[in-house]
Amino acid sequence: MGDTVGTGPGGARRPTGAGDRVLLGSAALAIGLVLGPLLWPVLRGRVYVRGELGNYTLHGRAFYADCLERGDAFVWWPHLDGGLFVHGLGQLGLYHPLRYAQYLMVPLPWSFGVEVLLSYPVLLAGMYWLLRRW
Repeated sequence: MGDTVGTGPGGARRPTGAGDRVLLGSAALAIGLVLGPLLWPVLRGRVYVRGELGNYTLHGRAFYADCLERGDAFVWWPHLDGGLFVHGLGQLGLYHPLRYAQYLMVPLPWSFGVEVLLSYPVLLAGMYWLLRRW
């Protein structure tokens, strides 16, 4: 069976067939090679602790999860810089609905690992969307 002609972005005609399947397979393999090693520690219940993830973000998430568990307010972090209005920084995204539910229902190592990994598929989908329309 030969190559057929499909419709690309903007109605442009483009060839499809075996070449597209090879490209799709190669992209899936590359994505798996990148996300696989990142997923491995999460599956083992471990967390990333290098750089800012371990020096600030993980501590912030642990504080956030503890406050949610106890029912305490989490916008003020008394142990950082002599007391800090953490919500004002915005880096931790304390009121994001996905993050709120995630840290309320799932243990910290799983929540943090999923949070770190979730950005990569979203990034790939956004890049795919951008390049398809470029």
